[in-house]
Amino acid sequence: MKKVLHYVSIMNRGGQETFIMNVFHAINREHVLFDFLCTINQPGDYDVEINKLNGKIFHLNLGKFKIEVIDRFLNLRKFLNLHKNEYGVFHVHTQHAMDGFLNATAAIKAGIPTVIVHSHSTNTLYHPIAHKIFRPLLRRLPVTKFACSDLAGKWLYGRQGEYKIICNGVDIKRFSFSNEIRQQIRRENKWDNHKVIGHVGSFSYPKNHEFIVKVFNEIAKKDSTAILVLIGIGEMINDVKKQVEELGISDKVQFLGKRSDVYKLDQGFDLFLFPSRYEGLPVVLVEAQCTGLKCLVSDTITSEIDVTENIYRESLINSPVIWADTAIKIMEENTSRRNMADVVTNAGYNIKDTAKILTEFYCK
Repeated sequence: MKKVLHYVSIMNRGGQETFIMNVFHAINREHVLFDFLCTINQPGDYDVEINKLNGKIFHLNLGKFKIEVIDRFLNLRKFLNLHKNEYGVFHVHTQHAMDGFLNATAAIKAGIPTVIVHSHSTNTLYHPIAHKIFRPLLRRLPVTKFACSDLAGKWLYGRQGEYKIICNGVDIKRFSFSNEIRQQIRRENKWDNHKVIGHVGSFSYPKNHEFIVKVFNEIAKKDSTAILVLIGIGEMINDVKKQVEELGISDKVQFLGKRSDVYKLDQGFDLFLFPSRYEGLPVVLVEAQCTGLKCLVSDTITSEIDVTENIYRESLINSPVIWADTAIKIMEENTSRRNMADVVTNAGYNIKDTAKILTEFYCK
């Protein structure tokens, strides 16, 4: 049995956390077991699920050192020194070169046999200068380097870096299109006779919810049947709710919060609106495409996400009016929906294939 310790902030329903859980479900747990070391000492959305899969959750106890990054590094070293004989793999999930370097160095110093640094984004708001300084240092570390996309790899390791792309696989069976589920979810949510524009993501700066609302407001002016469905939570949700109220479209916008049935909700949507400022490789777009859902996304997102023909792009430079016109045009096209599971699998995004690849790394 190879035990893997994943280093994350908190196991909430974010993109990278959902990816890890997808792998945890798909991997052969007779050979590989996941535990989690979280830097935020709060319950996570996936904690109960992790416990059911026989995984353990630890929280990094930070001390009172005034410089947070040094405090985190010292306490991580302390934790790993205590548990180093339990784990064959330390898997760091990050978007910042400084964090990647310090966390991986702590694991190397503790003697963990295999250390993996995994890039999940293409930007950061956290100490950008430090990121650039530590990137060449991280590149030289004797660790396995993963990335969810080529752009995410270049972001964390630099253009000279060597890394392996690990596809953000999804549960193909769960996200396969079913007209029965589509009709059911639309009835339950009273979406019949509506054009449903959906979005899944945390209410945070990268996801660009302010722009989503502006685009929808323009759509609603031209299509009285349109409604906007927002799934997720986050620090900016109250700002978005205030914006919706000020525009006078509260009756057309639904805030559904955290949901564990995204695979059903996707099937009820008519369009997935995703104008992110930056992303690594969003799992939610792979999931949406698997259900045959058309997706209008920003041109900042890597073309590696173009798994099916259902990805449409628009520039963030363009106005909400232009985005709205594009969205309406897409929804007016052929509305027939078909299962894209085979296409997604052939593109390498079946979670079973991803789990197999990771098992080989973990167990070598």
